[in-house]
Amino acid sequence: MHLASLIAQLVLASAEQTGPDAALRCRALLERAATGHALRAALQRELAQAGLTESGFAVMGALRAREPRPVLRSDLGVLAELSPMRATDALTRLEMSGLVQSHRDEADRRLVWLRLTPEGHARIVEALRRYVAAAGSVNESLGARELETSI
Repeated sequence: MHLASLIAQLVLASAEQTGPDAALRCRALLERAATGHALRAALQRELAQAGLTESGFAVMGALRAREPRPVLRSDLGVLAELSPMRATDALTRLEMSGLVQSHRDEADRRLVWLRLTPEGHARIVEALRRYVAAAGSVNESLGARELETSI
């Protein structure tokens, strides 16, 4: 038996001793957690197929959401919801791969603007399409009961 499964069974057994409402809430929470895990696994598979990491996907998604406007490099971590170090690492890889381009502001050379390259735009659009399809597959695999408790 998988450790996560064993822990889930133990938590559920404990909740059942508390009462039927606690057991129902616990079951719904465990089902949501399992769905979240399945969605994350689907995202990671699709990102691997697209040659992206989760951090790279977050950076490219933040840039895509603001197109056609460029994004200041200093704002990237907040927009992508990444630590400054993770955002910088992802950005470096994406720039080296030709998916993101940067340029200094002409008026204030301290500012660095970022935008997706045409190849980067195509890659993030395809990764998003694949992820939505994978999320749909995860959704289809849920039973009616799981869908009711997740709404």
